[in-house]
Amino acid sequence: MSILTAPDYSHFDRPRPELHRQPATVSAENAEVLALVEEMQAQLREESRLKRLLRLRRIMDEGFTGSPLTAAGLGVEIEPADANGVAAEWVTGPGAADNRRLLYLHGGAFAVGSPRSHRMITAALSQSCGVAVLAIDYRLMPEHRRKSGIADCQNAYRWMLGNGPAGPAVPEAVFVAGDSAGGSLALMLSAWARDEDIRRMDAVVAFSPSTDSTLANPSMSKNVETDPMLGPGRGAPARLPPRLERDTAAWLAPVTRPLEQRSNQV
Repeated sequence: MSILTAPDYSHFDRPRPELHRQPATVSAENAEVLALVEEMQAQLREESRLKRLLRLRRIMDEGFTGSPLTAAGLGVEIEPADANGVAAEWVTGPGAADNRRLLYLHGGAFAVGSPRSHRMITAALSQSCGVAVLAIDYRLMPEHRRKSGIADCQNAYRWMLGNGPAGPAVPEAVFVAGDSAGGSLALMLSAWARDEDIRRMDAVVAFSPSTDSTLANPSMSKNVETDPMLGPGRGAPARLPPRLERDTAAWLAPVTRPLEQRSNQV
């Protein structure tokens, strides 16, 4: 059995800097997001542990606000797509070029999230960068193996190299982006394209990628109390040795097996 190991990077955490998020400097937008996160945590505490994952998926798909993020509300066009067997949707803002395509891989700890939950991000990317965004609904854990989600990303990327919103066509430029777990998948996909000797991305954008699967970096445990998103879920486990936390997570993962069909409302 192989054991995940990583170099000791604890020197990057010394001396520990002061928190940048001070009450006097928090913007109204930041405060609004924190309120939504706290409301989400409260809703999850109301559910039994076995149903929390399913509840979290529903909350995220509704954009944390209870109101689905629709094409009309975001000012974009959203069209369902089948990306080589992977459920997906094209998100295109006004003037987005069909021959400039971006594959977006949503975050959510490989267990939650969908193209629908991340439409605010994909709409903003299409509008600000003039690209057609292909957001995919890769298979999630725990009802699927992590390798299944990776295979979905690879198959969707191959498909995007020959297909755009308007139909089959070779792109002029291709990009991949993702947040959190999706950021990790974006980095993986870039290395995979290099190793497979297929068309490389013109750029890769990884928002807060989860790159330390060993959970050994000191910041993973030291910042739990100040992390409003991940802290509540990792509170007690984060105090365990990294290897024991990984083993505990692997043992608990199969306990919840949410199976439901998500709406493709646009």
